[in-house]
Amino acid sequence: MSELRELLPGATALRPGGAGENADGGGAFEVGPPSYANLQNERTPPERPPSVLDAVFTKLTLAYGKRFREAYAGLPLDAVRGDWQHELAGVSPHAVAYALQHLPPDYPPTVMAFKALCREAPAPAMRATIGNDRKRTVMPERFKSEMARLRTQMSSDILSGARSLRDKERNGVHLTQAQRAFWRMALRHSED
Repeated sequence: MSELRELLPGATALRPGGAGENADGGGAFEVGPPSYANLQNERTPPERPPSVLDAVFTKLTLAYGKRFREAYAGLPLDAVRGDWQHELAGVSPHAVAYALQHLPPDYPPTVMAFKALCREAPAPAMRATIGNDRKRTVMPERFKSEMARLRTQMSSDILSGARSLRDKERNGVHLTQAQRAFWRMALRHSED
C-alpha cells in the first residue's frame, strides 16, 4: 500500500470497505490530477477567471447534456474543474470562444481535445483604425514635405529605374537577362 502511495503522490485514499477495496483488505486509491497543495516543487498555475471556465462548462452541458455530465460521473467536481483550469491556463478567451463555436457534433470533448480546438483558433484580426473615434495624429511638416518631394520625383521620371539599369550595364555591371530586357523595352521609345 505504501508503495502505491509513493508511486502516486497525488492519489487520495478512498474509504475502506467501499467497492474499490482490495481482496487483502487494503484501501483503494482514487487517481486523478494531483492536488496543487501537495506538490511542493511545482508552481501553481495562474487561475482562469471563473466566468470563462463557467461559460465552458455551461456550454458543454447545454450542448451535450448528460453525455458531458456522465463523462465525469463519480469524479469530484472540484477535481474536474481543477484539471480543466490547469489545462486551459494561458489559453486566450478568444481561443476558448473559437473552440466553443467549433465543438464536435457527436461527442463531448475531453479537456485535451478542447485544448486542441483552442490551438486551432486563428489569430484575432486587428481592428481597422478607419472609422474609430480615435484622434488622428498630425503628420509633422517635415514628413509631409518629404512625401510631396518623393511623389513629384517619382511622377516626373517614371523611367528612372530603367535608366539606372542601362547605366549600370554600360559601366560593366552584370545584369540578368530579365533586367536587360526590361530596360531596353522601357527605353525603346524614349529620347535617351
